[in-house]
Amino acid sequence: MSEKPKRRFQFSLRTLLIVMIVCAIASAANPLVLLALLYCGFFAYLVFSAGQLPPRVASHFDIRGQADQWMSRRAYLWLMSILVLVAPLLLPGIALVAGKGDAHFVHHAVWFACLIVGLFFAMHVRVVAANRETPAKLIHVWPILLLFFACATAWVITFVIFQPATPTMPAAKKLPVAGPQIASPITDNR
Repeated sequence: MSEKPKRRFQFSLRTLLIVMIVCAIASAANPLVLLALLYCGFFAYLVFSAGQLPPRVASHFDIRGQADQWMSRRAYLWLMSILVLVAPLLLPGIALVAGKGDAHFVHHAVWFACLIVGLFFAMHVRVVAANRETPAKLIHVWPILLLFFACATAWVITFVIFQPATPTMPAAKKLPVAGPQIASPITDNR
């Protein structure tokens, strides 16, 4: 009988989803907390999974999940690091730099950044799993994409529904006009 090798901790999408849901509930009032947790989790897993990637990483897959483009492990890790650092913060950054410091917009933009980091996190987990196969094959990616688009749709709906009402200017009081009123020092009864 051959003895099975001991498995180290295996990161699954189910684990990722449970962790993300718990983090979202814990940080419901403040999406910055969730974003920080997602960043920490992503970069911890990126470092953890770097050794599991082959020197030549399958980094792009066709519609059937077959690998069709590769890059070096180092290039892949740098690309993922830069993408995860820059892409999620574009919308909140634009909101702040453009002077549209509308708190409602920035708050929702940070929630959207959380969605994007979650998408990159889940896709990286799948790419690591795909590169363990020979030949590399990406599987179970459609549920991730459907979940992302469902969450993005919910984000748009909540952004529109919970849009704060624009304050309206009260109508100017109309004063009765009885002709020009000239104050005369002779008739003024103080």
